[in-house]
Amino acid sequence: MPKQVDQSSKHSIINMLMVLIAYLHLSTSSLLAQELASFESEAHISSLLKKIENDTQTSPLDKIDRLEQIALFALSQDWQNAYLRASIERIALLVYVENLAEAERAWPEIHQLAKQIGKREDRIKLDLSSLYFNYPFNGVASIKEKHEQLLRVVNEIESPQLLGDIYEALGTSDHTNYSSYDAIQYLQKAYEFYSLSGDLVSLSGVLSSLGSLYVDLGNIEMAIEYFSNSLDIANKSGNDFSRSVILFNIGEAYYNGGDYKRAKASLLEAQAISQSIDDDIGIAWAQSSLADIAVAQGEFETAIALFKKAQQKFQQTGDNLMYFNALIGEVEAYLDTAKIDEAIKLLSKAEPLLESVNSSYSEQRYFSVLASAMFESKNYKQAYLALKEVLREQDRLDELEQKEQVQKYRIQFDSELKESQNRSLEIENQYNLARLKQQQEMQVLWAIILFLSAFVLITVVWLLLRQVKHRNRFRDMALLDDLTQAPNRRAILTVANIVFKRAIKNNSNVTVCLIDLDNFKRINDSLGHEVGDNVLIAFAKACDQSIRRQDSFGRYGGEEWLLLLKEVSPEEIKTVFERIKKIINETKIDGLPADYFLSFSMGCAQLDKSKDSDIRALIKRADNMLYHAKQGGRDQFLVT
Repeated sequence: MPKQVDQSSKHSIINMLMVLIAYLHLSTSSLLAQELASFESEAHISSLLKKIENDTQTSPLDKIDRLEQIALFALSQDWQNAYLRASIERIALLVYVENLAEAERAWPEIHQLAKQIGKREDRIKLDLSSLYFNYPFNGVASIKEKHEQLLRVVNEIESPQLLGDIYEALGTSDHTNYSSYDAIQYLQKAYEFYSLSGDLVSLSGVLSSLGSLYVDLGNIEMAIEYFSNSLDIANKSGNDFSRSVILFNIGEAYYNGGDYKRAKASLLEAQAISQSIDDDIGIAWAQSSLADIAVAQGEFETAIALFKKAQQKFQQTGDNLMYFNALIGEVEAYLDTAKIDEAIKLLSKAEPLLESVNSSYSEQRYFSVLASAMFESKNYKQAYLALKEVLREQDRLDELEQKEQVQKYRIQFDSELKESQNRSLEIENQYNLARLKQQQEMQVLWAIILFLSAFVLITVVWLLLRQVKHRNRFRDMALLDDLTQAPNRRAILTVANIVFKRAIKNNSNVTVCLIDLDNFKRINDSLGHEVGDNVLIAFAKACDQSIRRQDSFGRYGGEEWLLLLKEVSPEEIKTVFERIKKIINETKIDGLPADYFLSFSMGCAQLDKSKDSDIRALIKRADNMLYHAKQGGRDQFLVT
């Protein structure tokens, strides 16, 4: 990408070439070319870019092509701001369709231009795109360092939309990097900010991300629930591309759960929508997954044909990961039909992709099918060496899982894993003896097969156990109260549990406060339930305005509310109490007499490790303080 244009070199060879390229691109789209040719100022470009951003029907690939043409035209006119904005949106869409190689090539030049003439929002959007690149990148040593940079600026941002974009990117990044616990928290925050901005497309995307996370956790039931909610929003917004992506994710979830009939139906529907909007990538993804189902159902020739179609498109777009997966899928189909030569030939095409794919799961899958192919071709030494790579990659995956502390769910399997390691050594010894005696070679291979079977069995049992554990751990997610649009009981209790555990881990302080509106029944009985609802809505807003960004609140039930206050003293709690009371009584509430004084009682409990074994114990102590506040005359707060 060219750097900022200098007035003294506007007629340089580089600029003339760029102008020529621009008009060559424009010739491929006569309507866009005519529209651009009529523009007389940079403002016209900005209007067109806004129109493209809000377009929910055009596929991302078509948008990428249009943005490239607009960027080149803007450059030919020396409209630097329009060029920058079009390029930023193009990079974001390249990341969205997982064409990371092209996005990473374009990023440095555009980032340099953003530093020169762009706004902070431009630089943040580019930083979000770079989360998905290989690190170290652009002077940043690790993905963790990039996360820390982004988190340092969130307190300075007021735009709910941009905050939602940041937290969604952080959540997706953590999910990709095997940190499901942090990913859920970030996606919860993204959901809250997108709710404030009213962006239905982004809301649908966050729910879909949560569904994908649950698929990886093995909780297919919850995954389908989130995908279904996401699809409902996409249907309302009329975004066909989002609908196709979500239906694809639903199909993948059913496939992972073994429900091939529903999986196939969802994938075919996703493919049909992708065809209607000329989304070739969406078609290829659906074909690849339909091929996986065909393999599972023994329809190997159908699977091979589908894999070949998908490979062609993945190779064209530079999506190396999906191209690799489609190649390996075809190899597995060849092995199932005893076409060993075809399988080995195709493996030679897949091997060079391993470095660019850079995935332990992909390497494990590659060496697993390589071991099978070598065994079937009676190349037992290569089969053994490939199997050793499978075990090495499994060790790497175990290390990644330990970073998220999932090893606590595997304690009961320690003895089995130790036994597996010992068996691996026995297999290696048997192989060394096999080099001396040809007759013993088959015995060694059978031992390897038995070990691999045992290893797979242990892994399946472990995954089933993890699914049961996570079903209870992650069941309740953030939802909003229908009346007040504040976090509801499920949401605030989920947050409270997370905050409590972090406070215990970090040896920090957290205070739980339970609030109950005084004589609320009298309002409902004398003025009507509609006025009572108005009071609850106003009280939610008063709470929201009275606490800090790091604090949380939610509707606990009826006229009761729960506050979570971090690192506060009793004097600061008093300030929160008085601030809420001042705001609620200064608020004009429909149906409530102007001189009506609203009061409430508040009971607070600060974390005491000797008393609070879990969040329920802390809430119970706060509830006890609330009871004493009510008994002591109401309109007051008590702290313990």
